Amino acid sequence: MSKNYYETLGVNNNASADEIKKAYKKMAMKYHPDRNKGDSAAEKKFKEVNEAYQVLGDATKKKNYDQFGSAEGMGGFGGGSADGNPFGNGQYQYSSNAQGFDFGDIFGGGFGGGKQNSGGFGFDFGDLFGGGFGAQNTKSQKKSEPKKEKVENLDVTETVEIPFLDFLSDQKISVKTVYGKNLTLKVKAFTQPGTKFKIAGKGRTSGGRTGDMFVTVNAKMPKEIPPHVAKMIEAIKYEL
Repeated sequence: MSKNYYETLGVNNNASADEIKKAYKKMAMKYHPDRNKGDSAAEKKFKEVNEAYQVLGDATKKKNYDQFGSAEGMGGFGGGSADGNPFGNGQYQYSSNAQGFDFGDIFGGGFGGGKQNSGGFGFDFGDLFGGGFGAQNTKSQKKSEPKKEKVENLDVTETVEIPFLDFLSDQKISVKTVYGKNLTLKVKAFTQPGTKFKIAGKGRTSGGRTGDMFVTVNAKMPKEIPPHVAKMIEAIKYEL
């Protein structure tokens, strides 16, 4: 491994995900540029800590790093050819005169300098097996495909916005169906902004069928934040 990310975060190789996360928060707060203004060494250390957590904080990248020493897995190693062939640039070549004899001696003019309409083997399979091979049966029969019945999309999509701080606690949001009926959508605390909720059977109705309603809940961000609030957020953001 070119970089020991475990050592960077100050944890051992068997550290759990929670231990890695706690170590990252501690190191990030310690070397954060806002707390070490003008300190180039602290800034460099902060970047190294972030790089380490980008790998160890991601289950897939961590697994690749532990197994192969690279977050990209096997893709981080060289070898093989440029097209991904593990056997390098070697090519398999067919020869009609292999092992010192000519297939044409056995099958006549069918090999070697004979006909050239059988995909590069130098003979026509049609000469051996009749019209089932070669250029005598090149037309393929087109099968008629059944026409697919067009199904009307009865689903309905809506987007609502709530203040970003509301995502920190349970919320009840009022949404209206396409037919004007009010519904209550429950959003649990710490739901990620942009989450899409499905309300079954509340879409449009047609031909005895009813679609679903999909509601995306986004965060409404303030245009500006008072300085004292910004300081509070800065103080607690690494604790969340």
